[in-house]
Amino acid sequence: MAKMILSSATATDPKQPLTFPTFLPFLQQIILLVHSASTKISQPSTYPKLVAPIFYFGLIALFWALQFASEKLSYLWIGILSFITIVFVQLFVSNVWPAADEVHDLGDRLLVRRGSRSTEVPFGDISSMEYFWSGYPRSVALKLKRDTPIGKKIIFFIPTRFFSIKIPDVVERLDARIG
Repeated sequence: MAKMILSSATATDPKQPLTFPTFLPFLQQIILLVHSASTKISQPSTYPKLVAPIFYFGLIALFWALQFASEKLSYLWIGILSFITIVFVQLFVSNVWPAADEVHDLGDRLLVRRGSRSTEVPFGDISSMEYFWSGYPRSVALKLKRDTPIGKKIIFFIPTRFFSIKIPDVVERLDARIG
């Protein structure tokens, strides 16, 4: 029965199997065009922009609640928690929040999308690239020669393995094009 369904015939020729190119040639051309025209070089920013802050801010809020729920207030712990909160908010606002949602390699330029804004950045407009390997997810910062609607510095997260010490291919390809 399954073999008959997979090799079911078209309405014009009952002996010819139904294949993707004869079924939807227009859709296949669009998929091939989009796939060959750009390559996504960034990973989704859902974890660093949504999941991680909820977890870390929740953990900090729990420590604050435990401190104020205790019978003795320790000014040392309040100072430490205040310092940790300020450092975390500063790191989040300066490094994670301005990160691009998607970056596509279009061959001679990058298509960068952040929120509802998107811009194309030619490789000639990139003055330098920094690769941050110490955090997870790992990120790349591109400093631009001119200002764009997204800003003069573009940060995006690259797909990497969790415990990999090798420099990702995306970074090597970008470095070869930029510099």
